Amino acid sequence: MPKSEYFNNYLTVCFDRLMQSQQDYIKTYNHEHLFRFRVEIKKIRAGLKCIEHYYGKKEFQKARKQFKKIFSKAGTLRELQLYQTWFRKHHLLQLTKMIKLPEEIKERQDEFTGDSDKIISTIKDNKKLIMRYAAKLSQEEVYRFYIRILKERLELLQEELEEGKWHKTRKQIKQLRYARNWQDEKAKRILSSTQTRFLDQLQHLIGFWHDNEVMIEWLKEKQKESGKTISSSAKKTSLVDSIQTTSQAFSRAFHFMEVLKKKSAEQVKNKSKMSGKILRPLAQRLNKINV
Repeated sequence: MPKSEYFNNYLTVCFDRLMQSQQDYIKTYNHEHLFRFRVEIKKIRAGLKCIEHYYGKKEFQKARKQFKKIFSKAGTLRELQLYQTWFRKHHLLQLTKMIKLPEEIKERQDEFTGDSDKIISTIKDNKKLIMRYAAKLSQEEVYRFYIRILKERLELLQEELEEGKWHKTRKQIKQLRYARNWQDEKAKRILSSTQTRFLDQLQHLIGFWHDNEVMIEWLKEKQKESGKTISSSAKKTSLVDSIQTTSQAFSRAFHFMEVLKKKSAEQVKNKSKMSGKILRPLAQRLNKINV
């Protein structure tokens, strides 16, 4: 069977964008390039799942480990830059100074920049490996994988989502969305535009909620660290004032975050209630497809 041009072209573009976004970030330190960097890794890893389905995971263990490492580094740096933006928006820049956020961002930026050659080498080496196997897959095999994951995830997505499963569900939605891009036009229509739009909206809402969850936990750790720092560095006469000022700043930040968390959780719950109605026609279509 002829190889899948859709799959090959998609992965080629992903690797090109991955390289470009890394270089753009080094030039500008704009966190949007880190966002693109991480998105392209997600897409490549989604494609790798398809390859592993047919050729096993052993050959790609090192690649997955390397991608996980640079994905995590970029994620930590981007989160810190987003936090800085968030604190500025809510007029809490004084708190960023208390927890030394600008210094941490600078340290992470220097580390990411210093690893630039290593990151580029990792991308190039893994591109050779992954594209070699991608070239072996036919469009029929790529299609069968897509239908399989649609059927596997549909049962979960039709139910009103449990909060403990939201983040996992978001990852599964992304896998579906990425895999849809490897298909021909006929296969893409299996997931209608309405269903595609609904899944996009749902995963974006879950992402916003999860970002708030992660930020709250991060700030709790910073609060613990700041308490130790103040206790060890402040003079006795200023210790009480320092603790009070810091406590007020953290309380204000947590208040804003909890409000956003509650609002985003309600949005996810309301959206997920629509899952059954919107995705039921997809289940009916898939029941007619044998692969």
